[in-house]
Amino acid sequence: DLLKQIYEKGHEIGNHAYSHKMHSQISEHENYLEIKKTEDVILRVLGIKPVYFAPPSGDYNLSTLKVAEKLGYKTILWSIDTIDWRKDSTAEIIAKRVLEKPLEGSIVLMHPKQETNKALPYIISEIKKKNIKIGTVSDVIN
Repeated sequence: DLLKQIYEKGHEIGNHAYSHKMHSQISEHENYLEIKKTEDVILRVLGIKPVYFAPPSGDYNLSTLKVAEKLGYKTILWSIDTIDWRKDSTAEIIAKRVLEKPLEGSIVLMHPKQETNKALPYIISEIKKKNIKIGTVSDVIN
């Protein structure tokens, strides 16, 4: 239900693999299974196949890239990491981590955390003040 809600609100859906494993440390076959299992769930729930794959923790190797490409994905990473999963990440710290970086063309990594939710309205407001468009990964890549 949450995946449907996110998609229906206009957000782009990507593949982040199924079990959040370190992809550089698993076999080519396991890489395939992790990516394909997620793809199958998204296809079943939404009827779409994502075009982007973001490896968990930004961890990948040549096998990961090869498998993702064979499955039709462009592998992407982020350029700004909020590190919002850390316990010491307050809304203020998260906002600072984003806003002190060059924002034009950036991909910001965020997680659904309480402090991130608090920081997001301020981050969006500050980005808009700089006349920088907020969009999807496709907006940045294409």
